[in-house]
Amino acid sequence: MQPRKIAATTLAERIAAERCQSLGEDVGFQVPFGSRAESARLVFCTLGVFRRRLLNDPDLLGVTHIIFDEVHERDKLADFNMIFVRDLLARRSDLRLMLMSATLQMDTFERYFQGAFKIRIPGRVYPVSELYLDEVAATLWKQPMFRQWLGPGILCGGIDIPAGAEGDWNEKAWKQIVFRNTKPEDRDTLWGLRDKGLEAKMTAPMTKARLTDGLRKHDVLQQAGLYFDYPIIEALILHIDRMYKDAQKAQADGQEKPAGTILVFLPGWGDIDQLQKRLLQNFDPKRFKILPLHSQAGDFFFFYLAF
Repeated sequence: MQPRKIAATTLAERIAAERCQSLGEDVGFQVPFGSRAESARLVFCTLGVFRRRLLNDPDLLGVTHIIFDEVHERDKLADFNMIFVRDLLARRSDLRLMLMSATLQMDTFERYFQGAFKIRIPGRVYPVSELYLDEVAATLWKQPMFRQWLGPGILCGGIDIPAGAEGDWNEKAWKQIVFRNTKPEDRDTLWGLRDKGLEAKMTAPMTKARLTDGLRKHDVLQQAGLYFDYPIIEALILHIDRMYKDAQKAQADGQEKPAGTILVFLPGWGDIDQLQKRLLQNFDPKRFKILPLHSQAGDFFFFYLAF
């Protein structure tokens, strides 16, 4: 049982391939609006499909094992299934239940399923560094070519823009000017703010106080959409690509480093589509392979970029 459609389908395809079988023969999947489990004995399904099976067949006749994967991702649907299955275990002593997770809250589930056995499987932990927008913005600011990519919110940090003041200059007027100039070429006019005489302040040195205020203003703009997040994502990708090139030059043995991959997670399909169009327009197709991954675009969910 998988929390997402993409996990259920791809895992079924992978295991069927490893068994040198056709999908649906011994291994299959059942997901909303799709099924390949004609004669399968091992079926990957989503939480919703499993709940429907429980409602139609409360005793799960013919089922010998249930595996909950990613069990830490709890929601109402997952908890409903778990409550139902725990009650079913009291009626069916032959049924086996396995809960799986890399970040399992062990104590919680031990109390709920008393007497359960624990199996710990050691695995590899990859080094992961967390960088937040303030660190990303500070890094990009150090490279003059990326400064304007930070957007009007961050670059207006430290500029007095009164929120509720009367007159023709306040936060409302600032947003109106900015959102009339959201096209990529509007960076050259500082999103219409050059005519307001703000160029000197927007290009002033980036202090910590100015960056903090700029991030707050960026958050204000972000509430209306990701118009000014896309350029930051583009700049960050190019910065990562530059780091990759530098690391490749530093290779002492002269061997070429393998191509890298970047995953960009976005709120929804509209944002994925917008960013994909920008990258296809602005990036070298010979160097970057850009794929939209989402449930509405084939069998995928997120945004993938390889270079």
